[in-house]
Amino acid sequence: NQAPVADAGADKLIILPANSTNLNGSGSDADGSISSYSWNQVSGPNTAVFTSKTVPTPTISSLTGGVYVFSLVVTDNLGVASAADRVSVTVNQAPVANAGSSQTITQPASSALLNGSGTDADGTVTAFSWLQVSGPNTAVFSSKIVAAPTVSALVSGIYVFSFVVTDNLGTSSAAVQVSVTVNTAANQAPVANAGPDKIITLPLNSTEVNGSGTDADGTIAGYTWSQVSGPSTAVISSVTAAAPTVSSLVAGSYVFSLVVRDNLGSVSAADIVTVTVNAGSNMAPVANAGPDKTITLPVNNTTLNGSGTDADGSVTGYSWSQVSGPNTATFTSTTVAVPTVSGLIAGNYAFNLVVTDNLGGFSLADQVIITVTAAGNTTVYRINAGGGQVTNSIGVFQADAFFSPTPGNFGTSTSPIGGTTDDNIYQSERYGGSGVINYNLPVSSGQYTVILHFAEYYFGAVGNRVFDVSLEGTRVLDNFDIVRKVGALNATTETFSVNVADGMLDIYFSSLAQDGGANNPKISAIEVIRTSASVASGTLPATNQSVTNKASGQNNPAVKRLSVKVQPNPSKTYFTLTVLSGTDKPVRLGIYDNVGRLVEVKSGVAVNSSFQVGANYLPGTYYAEVFQGKDKLTLKLIKQSQ
Repeated sequence: NQAPVADAGADKLIILPANSTNLNGSGSDADGSISSYSWNQVSGPNTAVFTSKTVPTPTISSLTGGVYVFSLVVTDNLGVASAADRVSVTVNQAPVANAGSSQTITQPASSALLNGSGTDADGTVTAFSWLQVSGPNTAVFSSKIVAAPTVSALVSGIYVFSFVVTDNLGTSSAAVQVSVTVNTAANQAPVANAGPDKIITLPLNSTEVNGSGTDADGTIAGYTWSQVSGPSTAVISSVTAAAPTVSSLVAGSYVFSLVVRDNLGSVSAADIVTVTVNAGSNMAPVANAGPDKTITLPVNNTTLNGSGTDADGSVTGYSWSQVSGPNTATFTSTTVAVPTVSGLIAGNYAFNLVVTDNLGGFSLADQVIITVTAAGNTTVYRINAGGGQVTNSIGVFQADAFFSPTPGNFGTSTSPIGGTTDDNIYQSERYGGSGVINYNLPVSSGQYTVILHFAEYYFGAVGNRVFDVSLEGTRVLDNFDIVRKVGALNATTETFSVNVADGMLDIYFSSLAQDGGANNPKISAIEVIRTSASVASGTLPATNQSVTNKASGQNNPAVKRLSVKVQPNPSKTYFTLTVLSGTDKPVRLGIYDNVGRLVEVKSGVAVNSSFQVGANYLPGTYYAEVFQGKDKLTLKLIKQSQ
């Protein structure tokens, strides 16, 4: 009897998640017939499950990734068994394609990089294949068989691309898709430039204001000038000209605003220019009382960093006075630029500086605020915006945190910063590339002092960066321009008191067009101090105020015929002003916000009387100019959040 012959069938390849297949066995007998079949598993990564081991074509299941070997033996009608024949079943895991993230670009951009990749759990990815599924036109691929090609010649609309990878066994992944959205370019708002500030001296009573405008994606189609403030109503030769002449000016300071319109009707944020009209031939010097400061008890003294400049001479004298505070501070000297004040207690102090030039002219008073926090006050945060942890004379500033959007935008500079010895916190910045920045700082509910540090090292001209700042939803800085306040590459601070009731201190910066901003908002550093007691405020005798005698062209702090008391200052509600004078001439008053906009006017105020202002003011810094005849008084008012 001849032995039969077994045939276990052809080797097989299946791809997970499929985990079963049929074995195609058979047998032959040259001198008889096949009477039985016997299947066995020879090897494999696990034990396969047979539907039957005694049929020629059983199904095997429960297969996992790997290679299985099965053997078949057949027996003929005379009971003789064949030699075993073997078959291999390879179970392969398909590779996985990743087409990357969908993208959005804005014209004039017309190309995008597709970031494809692939993985294979039991092998390697050896080939890539891209196809365009849909789109407003046919995109151009740099290559369709690389993982990360560039697609170009894109027009406005949505494109969908499909991506497949293949492994070393020739198995292809499922196709995955990614989209590229091409947005039509939005019209960029134009930028107004009201030109440089001007100073003229009577009897000259007119000057040209040199306005201009730029538009990154169009042309300037129109100009609109208006007067913001001033001691009288000026005559503008043409409110629609780029560079009109303003005339009929009297002694004092005028602020004019310029708005430009582009060829598509978009309107710029307003830019302002100041025209100062001096009464005499000698130009008044300018006092700078230095940056606001915060100290914490038991430290009860600090240095006032005053200075002065004179455009047509030199500064020869300094005169400091205390405007307000919870008690009377002690000066080492009131006639030096940089005195020390001591004997301070918890609360806010305001000090005025007046400088004298070589011809005897006096400046307007400049004011500095010194915040003294109680010994129990706690510094909750010091954050170096846009940078890592640094240590300076103030303390340790932690690396930037608690900001959004993330990762956002930041920058650094190596330029020296004036007005400070702590350059390191002013040489980094977080700026809002989308026009906004948020800081959300977890704190316990209560009263806090917030100190915002700024320095402009990127722009060098007024109007290039303008933004608002809000604390807990209340705007505290409106159209803030660092260069306008202190110039480029100089440090400055803004200090506010805020109450937090929801456990989160929210600080919001905006340069959006609807907020009147320009370019991107920025911040250099943030300090948050929890105050354990309410901030005290007080007043000093009216003789501490600064008086300008317009008749003589000088500013003399010793003149007492016009003075004003303010209670309280700072204030969370309203200010009570008491006008004192040795003459009965009526008094007029104009109050301006920190960008020079007129917010309130009072005329015919009787001397030796009191009145209230500021009940509806937003939190921030305001300046009151009080006039009686040719005498003028300038006051600084601080409105705090309730």
